[in-house]
Amino acid sequence: MARQRIILIADPDAQTVRALKSALKDEYEILVAKDGSKALELSVLKYPDLILFHRRCPLIGAAQFLKILRTNPRTEEIPLIVLADEPMAAGAPGYLEGVLVKPLNLDEVRAHIAHVFRKVDTAKEMSDEAGSVAGSLDQISMADLLQIFSVNRRSGALQVTVNEQEAQVFLHDGRIEDGADVGGAGLAAKDAEGEQRARVVVEHE
Repeated sequence: MARQRIILIADPDAQTVRALKSALKDEYEILVAKDGSKALELSVLKYPDLILFHRRCPLIGAAQFLKILRTNPRTEEIPLIVLADEPMAAGAPGYLEGVLVKPLNLDEVRAHIAHVFRKVDTAKEMSDEAGSVAGSLDQISMADLLQIFSVNRRSGALQVTVNEQEAQVFLHDGRIEDGADVGGAGLAAKDAEGEQRARVVVEHE
């Protein structure tokens, strides 16, 4: 039986915490912190799989919390979603897994969390396995896929097929390059019904 994933909710608002716990408790183990200091302690001791952190958490705010999180080898890879009372002016920075604005739509929260975990699983697959990976872009977006390759510094050829139209991207050390040497790799996985699919051949460093 697969280990139940752990989600840490750091928010001083008890009503928000109750709503999130009720929505998520059947699928995930839930930890709760009322301030940034407690959230940091739980992050180090319990190593949650995902953190929902309110932007204005007392004692340690979101920016400082993220900085500490990313400088600790034990917690540096934990995905972080920020909860906010209003939209962030510049949107979600690339180092966050998104910003959820209150009042929260719990169905959207669940869907966003599921998306993050799919991306985490894909990143682990890319890190652990050599050779090719194929699948539908309904499961993970192209932007997320390229981000995963960048983080893991993958080299290879990414080929996408939609109906009979094909596009190819070459990667070297996670960077997009025109004509990078990928050792002849890169085959498309075609779908007769025109579903977007991607097949990636990567090389271990």
